Amino acid sequence: MMESGVPSLQVKSYPRGRSITELEVMQFLSSQRNSGSAAQAFFYLREPDFLGSVPEAWRADFVAESEDAQLRMADLKGHLGQHPGVASVSRYSCQWGGMAQGRPYVKGLEEFGARVLQDLWGALQRQFLQAESEPPGGEEEEGQELQDAFQDFQQRQFCARGKLLGAVAGRVREGRPPRRGAGGGLYVVTGAPGDGKTVFMAALARELSAHPPAQDTSPTRCLVVSHFTGARPDQASARVVLRQLCARLSRLLGQTAPPPASYRGLVCCLESLLPAVAGLLRGAQRLAVLLDGADQIHGDSGQPVSDWLPARLPPRVSLVLSIGEGARLLHSLQRRADTVVIPLGSLDPCDQAGLVRRDLALYGKKLEETAFNNQMRLVLMKRGARQPLYLALLTQDLRAFTIYEKVSERIQTLPPALPALLQHMLGCLEQEHGAEPVAIAVAALWASKDGLLERDLLAVLTMWRELGGAPVTWEGGMAAGGRAATIPKAPIYSLMRSLRGLAGVCGAPSEAPGSRLHLCGAPLRTAVERRYLKEPGLERAAHALIAAHLWKLCDPDVSRSFQGSEAGPLAALPYHLVCAGRPDLLGSLLTDLRFVAAHVRLGLLPVLGQAYALHAGSAQPPGEVGAFRAMLQAGAALLSQNPALLAQLAANAPDGSSLGTQARALAPPGGRLLLWRNKAQEAPDPDSIALALPTSPTCVAVSPCGRQAAVGSTDGTLHLLDMQSGQELKTLLSGGAGISACVFLADGTLCLGTSTGGLETWGLRSAGRRCLAGGVAVPSLAWLGDAVLAGGSGDGTLRGWALASRSACPLWELRWHKGAVLGLAASPQLLASASEDFTVCLWLAETLRRALPDPPPAPLAVLRGHTAAVTCCAFSANGQHLATGGRDKTLLCWDVGDPAPGAPPLWRSLPFCHRDWLTGCVWVGPLLLSCSSDGTVRLWDPASGQQLREFLPHCGPVSAVLATAGHVLALGRDGTLAAWDMQGVELTRFPAHPGLVNQGAGFVGADGDFMVATAGGNGRVQLWRPLEFGRPQTLAGHSAPVCGAAVSPAAARVLTVSGDGAVRGWAAPWQTGCAEGPGWHRGAVSALAWSPDGTLAVSGGECGELIVWGEAKALATVQAGSRSVCALGFASSSRLLVAPAAGSICLWGLHSDRTTGALSLQCKRRLGEVAAPVTCMGPAGDPDSLVLGLANGEVLLFEAHRPALKPLCSVSPGPRGPYSPEYLFDVAVTPDGRLLLWKGVREPTLYELIHSAKVSALHCCGDVLVTAALDGDVKIWEHVTGRLLLLAVGDNLGNVYFLEWACLRGAEAEP
Repeated sequence: MMESGVPSLQVKSYPRGRSITELEVMQFLSSQRNSGSAAQAFFYLREPDFLGSVPEAWRADFVAESEDAQLRMADLKGHLGQHPGVASVSRYSCQWGGMAQGRPYVKGLEEFGARVLQDLWGALQRQFLQAESEPPGGEEEEGQELQDAFQDFQQRQFCARGKLLGAVAGRVREGRPPRRGAGGGLYVVTGAPGDGKTVFMAALARELSAHPPAQDTSPTRCLVVSHFTGARPDQASARVVLRQLCARLSRLLGQTAPPPASYRGLVCCLESLLPAVAGLLRGAQRLAVLLDGADQIHGDSGQPVSDWLPARLPPRVSLVLSIGEGARLLHSLQRRADTVVIPLGSLDPCDQAGLVRRDLALYGKKLEETAFNNQMRLVLMKRGARQPLYLALLTQDLRAFTIYEKVSERIQTLPPALPALLQHMLGCLEQEHGAEPVAIAVAALWASKDGLLERDLLAVLTMWRELGGAPVTWEGGMAAGGRAATIPKAPIYSLMRSLRGLAGVCGAPSEAPGSRLHLCGAPLRTAVERRYLKEPGLERAAHALIAAHLWKLCDPDVSRSFQGSEAGPLAALPYHLVCAGRPDLLGSLLTDLRFVAAHVRLGLLPVLGQAYALHAGSAQPPGEVGAFRAMLQAGAALLSQNPALLAQLAANAPDGSSLGTQARALAPPGGRLLLWRNKAQEAPDPDSIALALPTSPTCVAVSPCGRQAAVGSTDGTLHLLDMQSGQELKTLLSGGAGISACVFLADGTLCLGTSTGGLETWGLRSAGRRCLAGGVAVPSLAWLGDAVLAGGSGDGTLRGWALASRSACPLWELRWHKGAVLGLAASPQLLASASEDFTVCLWLAETLRRALPDPPPAPLAVLRGHTAAVTCCAFSANGQHLATGGRDKTLLCWDVGDPAPGAPPLWRSLPFCHRDWLTGCVWVGPLLLSCSSDGTVRLWDPASGQQLREFLPHCGPVSAVLATAGHVLALGRDGTLAAWDMQGVELTRFPAHPGLVNQGAGFVGADGDFMVATAGGNGRVQLWRPLEFGRPQTLAGHSAPVCGAAVSPAAARVLTVSGDGAVRGWAAPWQTGCAEGPGWHRGAVSALAWSPDGTLAVSGGECGELIVWGEAKALATVQAGSRSVCALGFASSSRLLVAPAAGSICLWGLHSDRTTGALSLQCKRRLGEVAAPVTCMGPAGDPDSLVLGLANGEVLLFEAHRPALKPLCSVSPGPRGPYSPEYLFDVAVTPDGRLLLWKGVREPTLYELIHSAKVSALHCCGDVLVTAALDGDVKIWEHVTGRLLLLAVGDNLGNVYFLEWACLRGAEAEP
């Protein structure tokens, strides 16, 4: 006998002679104990001295009728005082009041009434108000309470399929694996919508949690962890599901740490927790994880995900899923060896009748089952009676039907199938409440993604009633509210109560206080779509009303300040505005800095990014929205850590938008903003894709068609993007801990490499993964035709895979080499593999294009001739010769034109052709190019064995050499790109990046020119035309090192990923061109100096260039040398002292052309070299004099009339030379960031740390001291004078910033 939904009191066993009132009291207390809720019962007992004021004639009306009754009352009072469900048992005083209308009454109850009111209000506060004000951090506890309440509600509906429930529970308890040798078991409960899968899963969870039946002698007990995706719309999110499961499993282990935040982290956490919990099981214990609605679980993009499912379950762990019939996940799981499918099927007649009897009995009703009037048979003859949901809806209709004589007729008229019955139920709602109110209400519930709170639905319906039949618009909804108090609320509450009842029958709990109303289950949502959403304009009207209501919640005082806004309305408002057909209103919000500030303050930057993407997807032109979006994307990482810097960031946005004006209004009164004088005046248009990546991206690839892109990350997550809309299509999880590289093999097939050495291919349409290699690095790859890929591994293994459009099948595996395979080369006839074991193996390519027999064949030939590891190999264009190079500094050429067993003849040997290891070789017709770690590139004639020429060497190792169109190009590991003609004449040489190049590739652009793309650690991707010797086109916008780039000629776009978490798509620079920034340095800015009158500034870079600035614009540029500029100083308005990192200190003259006014710099004389690099320069007090500080502690004096520098003193530790008081420093800093001040004394005063890293710049500007350090901070010390202060700041990206303080609203403030 399954328990019903009514908590029962065992009346038969209760003592006889008790009153109905006592039974009602005990019934309530019993229900409180069963529900586990807090005590909510208050009992008030009259003071016994009251009887002294009652006349004798009326005293019998106030005392017990007998001694036995008096004893029962005393017993009840004592029981109440000890019951845990009773919140309070107290006494109250009163007095005899006399007679009124022939009946006695009491008075003096004012204090009693006040106490009752106080107790009730306190209970309401504890249950509703205080629960809402609990501090955040109990998200898992709140979710668990929701899940427990939902499971309790669902399991009370179960009264059928008892045999199936027992069989499934028994099998899970026993833990028998479905296949021999398997670990745990995977059980899939499947059925059509309305078959009762959720109710069955809830009953199974209860059954497994209970102790086994008495006849079962095994001590088996299950630990049950369950999750129901239908408990609330957000409970189907993959992050929510995994977070709840991980929290429950952690509690079983006694762990209190919160689950990870990222999706990948949650998946890994689940995979580690399952075996950990399994290891704690004792005896015959089992762990059962139940997940209802597994096919409804979706990722952040809304797409179904299933990659969180463990590939193998630990022993004694069972995973039970419920999945709808026909779901793609079901077909995928049926291919697993450990899967057991449990179809629910139709209810048998006995279960059908039992369900109807139980539901009607709850309300004191039943159907006739006599031979002459068998109403039950009429019900069971319905086609839909085999589904529990159909019977639940039918009984709900019958219990509300009040004409007993026409029940049989009513049953016959009810629709026979579930979809038609749902339409009938909606029609009944319309008859009771009106067609239009019901249509608006259900349309609003359908339009809301996460359902609506009762207050929200009440506000929507009130606005609609106040409009009084006028067309529903957003403007009308915003204007409504003035007559809200006059709108009758009783009809609206009645409608909401009916909707909650219908939703409860379809699976949503109806008694949870404060729960959201939502259309639970696919059958109900489908019925609403078919009945109402065909009506033109209804869906848009519902969105408009919801948008107006949410707007009022976000801006309650209608001031557009959004100060008191909550996170929920802010996040939902953009979606409803777009669906209401008002992207213009969304655009007005997205260009309101106060609306943006509300998101930043609440930590909703990813949500705001989605709002900008929504606006971009509409037909509305971007306009000023683009400037706001670019500003937020550039500063997303900064704002997430420092929300208060929003006004500062907006104030320095390019002109042409209202950002600057709004920033001044947003800043606090009396505050100051630091303005960027020479900022770029054109807003960058990178068309960035907004992604909230929890970890840094590592690589990016674009599909051949240009419509999709894939981004890999350090946590092993692969994000698939749509190149047009910028939206994330789906998220996949690789088998490794991180993704190091990815490439599209075809439009639907992706190949990726993992950080653990694995190689995987993915069929993106089926989201299927196949591991090609794993466990070791794959340093070399080569194609054998169009469909076979060969790879060499770090363990010496060669592997081959046959690649189709959607899958990759392993073809063969050859274990021949005894060291890592460092190079592969393929010709139409042969495959060559170069190894760390000093050998090169030749394999017949035709044999490797198909599966190999077991055992696999030996190589066709083994080339032995190198005396160290072989690092590279290359076939000539005609396949006649093979060149191999190695760490023995030798280049060997083999004659392989006639493949045959046995070693081919050695055609040419070039021993010691380089001074260090060979790193690459490539054929140029009959000639051979080689490059080496010695920094050289050499051209050889193998026929004669002669070196034809050596190209001018690099400063460091050469990592790659490339020949194209009669030119030779080489990329050094230091980032230098060089090009020569075939005669050895150097055409160009330049640092592609100031530091290491992370990635480089050559390709032919749309105009046919050869281009090289380099991505470096300075946050930029640069495209070069090295054969045209032009400056690079710079794509500036990333705020961290670029770690990957991909070019899509089909889409005419460049995609880049960076450590700042941003994925940016750029229009093809070869089509649109890129505007260069003003006065870019090629490397980091290493020195800055102001002229004495403050009109000019000069900046020096680490590549040796000098740039003269005036009014924040670059006026002249000159190359001062090849070394970094360490320090600069103006001796006068026309004389500049330049100190390089190495070499002579020079005096430069600044001249102005009398005709054009153009400025120029000329070196006037050299002052000689110094013992250590110059770290700083400063005025010496006399005109045309400077003081120089050296890294070794020496101090030198420059005077214009002296030909050399004069030593002054030493401030380094140890013996010190004599001080010259007139040349002492006023202020200095130590390398660790401490401040030193001299105030007319010989020993300085040491202050505490002023920066957290080395101070890189120090300047005195009047009574203001400015310091800058490697921690990224620029600080201003002492009090700022009333004048504006102009600063010049250089960074490691080659930018020079001219900054000034802007005083807001005329108020003085400390900086």
